[in-house]
Amino acid sequence: MRRRPVIQDRKDEILERCASGRLEVKEVTREDENGLEIKFPAARDHRLVFVPEEDYIDLQKIPFEQCRLLVDYEALWSEAGSFVEALVEGASTGPSSTSFWIRRLSRFFPFDHQVPSDYEEGVNPRLAASQEIEPSRTVTVSLGEATDAFAVMDNLKNMSGVGTNLSRRLTIRIEGLPFVHHDHVQRQLRRIADSFLLQVEQVSGYAFHLASAREAAQSRGLTASPPTEARPVLFPTTEFDQEPMSLYWAGATSSMLIQRFFAFYQVIEYYYPVFARKEAVSTARKLLKDPTFSVYRDSDVGKLVASVQIAGGRGFGDERSQLRATIVECVTAPELRAYIRANGDRLDFFSKKNRYGVIADTNLSLETNDDIGLLNAVADRIYQIRCRIVHTKVTDPTDNGKALLPFSPETKLMVHDTNLVQYVARQVLIASAGPLHM
Repeated sequence: MRRRPVIQDRKDEILERCASGRLEVKEVTREDENGLEIKFPAARDHRLVFVPEEDYIDLQKIPFEQCRLLVDYEALWSEAGSFVEALVEGASTGPSSTSFWIRRLSRFFPFDHQVPSDYEEGVNPRLAASQEIEPSRTVTVSLGEATDAFAVMDNLKNMSGVGTNLSRRLTIRIEGLPFVHHDHVQRQLRRIADSFLLQVEQVSGYAFHLASAREAAQSRGLTASPPTEARPVLFPTTEFDQEPMSLYWAGATSSMLIQRFFAFYQVIEYYYPVFARKEAVSTARKLLKDPTFSVYRDSDVGKLVASVQIAGGRGFGDERSQLRATIVECVTAPELRAYIRANGDRLDFFSKKNRYGVIADTNLSLETNDDIGLLNAVADRIYQIRCRIVHTKVTDPTDNGKALLPFSPETKLMVHDTNLVQYVARQVLIASAGPLHM
C-alpha cells in the first residue's frame, strides 16, 4: 500500500480546519508555486492569504481557523482565544531589530520583565502590565515580539514566506477581554493601545502607534500578481528622463499611500505638455481641413482657439483633458484590461461600487466601458483622487465631497488605486523613453 505524501496530509488537515472555522479556501498556483488561498474575515469584507505548500507545516502549528482580521489595523484577533494582537510602528522603530527595542524598553517595566542583554529574537519575551477587573478575570496588555500566530500570519499576508526566516515584528497584545464583534474589538484595541502606548512614550521617550492595515500588494509595490510570461533581466538599452524617474522612485519607496499616489501622478503630469500638445495639433488639423472652416467666421476661429487653449502655461487644455490625452497615448486598453484582470481582488475592487466608490465615483467596469471609455474612466478616476489629495477644501462635487488626509480611514482603501496610478506612470515612462547611449 502506497503511503500518502506528507504534503497531501498537511493540506487535508488545513482544509478540514478551514471548514470547521468557516473559512473559504481554494487550491491555486502563484508564480509556479502550488498552495491554498484562504479568505480571512475582516468585518464585512475579507483578505486573501496565500499559503505555499512549504508553509503548510507552520500554518498547522497555530490556531488559524479561529483567527479574524481587523479592517483599520494590521491586527489579528480571536473570540475563542480572547485576544487581539496588533502591529505597532513609529518614527522610533526605524531599521532596528525587534530585539533592540525590547531590550531598550524593558528597563521601563517592572523588574520581572527585564530582558537579559544577550537576548536574541525568537525567545518571544513580552513586556506586560496586568489588571484584575473581576475576581476571575485578569486583563493583560503586553508589548513585545510577535507571537507565533501573529508572526506566521504576518509573513503569509505580506507574501514573505515563513520557514526558518520567520520575521517577528513589534506588537501590542491584549488578552482576557471578551472579544466577539469586529467593531467592538477594533474600538477596544484603539482605546487600550492609545492609553498604553502613551504611557510608554511618557516614561521612555519612544513613540509607537498602531500600524494601519496594509494589503500585501502595497508592501510589494506594483507587482501584486505574477507577469504573464517570465522574462530575464537584460542589459539596459533604454534611457528614461531623470526628473520623472526621481518622482517615480520617491513613490515606489514611500510607505504612505497618499504620498505614493501623488508622486506617481506627478510622473504622469510631467509629460502633459508632450501628449496634450499632440492631441491639440491633431484636433486643430481636423478643424483646418474641414472645407466649411472659415477664418472670417468668429465661431470657427473660436473653436480653433478653444482646441489649443493653454492651461496655466503647462500644456494644452485643462488638467483633466491633459491627463486623458496622456493616458490615451501611452496606455493600450487591452493591456489595461489584462492588468485589472490579473489580480482577483483588484478586479473585485474595481467592480463593486461599495468598494471603489469610497475613494472615487468613477466606474472602471470592464463590461460597461468600451476601450476609449475605459481609458478615459481611468484618467477621470485618477484625477478625482488627485483633487481629493491636493485640495484641503474640496468644492467640486466630482471630488467625492471631502479631502483625503494622510490618516483618514479611506486611505487604507487606496492600495489598488495607488497600484493603478503606478502602472499608468510606468507605461508613460516607457512610452517616453529613448535609446540608451553609452
